[in-house]
Amino acid sequence: MNSFIYFSVLLAFVNSASAGCMDNVNLKFFGSSYTDFQSVSMPEPINVLSYITFWSIPSLPSSTQYYDPNKKTVIYVHGLFEGTDTVGPKAMIEGYLQRKSEYNVILYDYSSCGEKFLTFTTHQVDLLEGSNALAKMNFDFTKVHIIGYGYGTFIAANVGRKLNGNLRRITGLEPAGILDNILGPLGYAQLNKDNAQFVDVIHTDTGFLGDKKSLGHVDFWVNGGWHQPSCLQSVFDINEFLQNSTLVIAVVCNDARSWMYYAESVNSPASPLPFQSLKCATNYATATENSYTASNCNGSPIVSMGYYADLSKNDLIQSTSNNYFVATNGASKFSLT
Repeated sequence: MNSFIYFSVLLAFVNSASAGCMDNVNLKFFGSSYTDFQSVSMPEPINVLSYITFWSIPSLPSSTQYYDPNKKTVIYVHGLFEGTDTVGPKAMIEGYLQRKSEYNVILYDYSSCGEKFLTFTTHQVDLLEGSNALAKMNFDFTKVHIIGYGYGTFIAANVGRKLNGNLRRITGLEPAGILDNILGPLGYAQLNKDNAQFVDVIHTDTGFLGDKKSLGHVDFWVNGGWHQPSCLQSVFDINEFLQNSTLVIAVVCNDARSWMYYAESVNSPASPLPFQSLKCATNYATATENSYTASNCNGSPIVSMGYYADLSKNDLIQSTSNNYFVATNGASKFSLT
């Protein structure tokens, strides 16, 4: 097919079904607790002639109870099928609310779009387009840290690209590698180190849902990055599968450990640093199950995975490749230190 015709058909396809997905997407600015928040609606993209898109720009809350421009800001972008009523976003937000004196704490809630996964291509492209408005808001982005889980890493990366990498930090929690082949050709590439001043990535489920590539200034391959202690080792192992209590636990345990580890790190003491990791001697274009293991990774300097990773930012951004191995316990408290 002629490339121009293909591009035109693709644009028409994307734009024809975009209506409705962004209707209930919002930023939740939290006050004193998880039930105390002010919502700011994100706009529906307005497409003109299939290639010109406009957004209205949302305003920040006027009350310093919900947004104080003098503080740093953390924005958590949840994964598909999640929302305010699910355990992951709640754990991450409540962790940062214990640091409310330092941070504005915000949830990017796109559950109204994520629930429409079966119409994935149209609705998720619409959601990525809609996230462009976030990059236009009146934040001081040099003080903003966006944390994305799964599909949320694509939203974080898209905002970072729109800001030409001037965002302070992006953390990718098990970036959804299975989506890269779908969204990449549409112009929404996976997270990379150019998307923010500092990009750190936590890999916990590389063999199934995650991305096998090193993506950030530092990539942490937890317990090798493929299987996590006490999780199902393979969703294709029927004997193990039947021993698990629910389908959800069986399928997402390895994947969800990425946010569990990070959430634990947020309020861990700085001494000793939690989740201490060791540098790997060899870097691979595409990781396998045996690429980043304890036997291959015993170098220095030691870097703390999670909340405190940016303490090593200046050293890490000077290096071309940083892959680190970190071991954990099989249950909370996960950090060995």
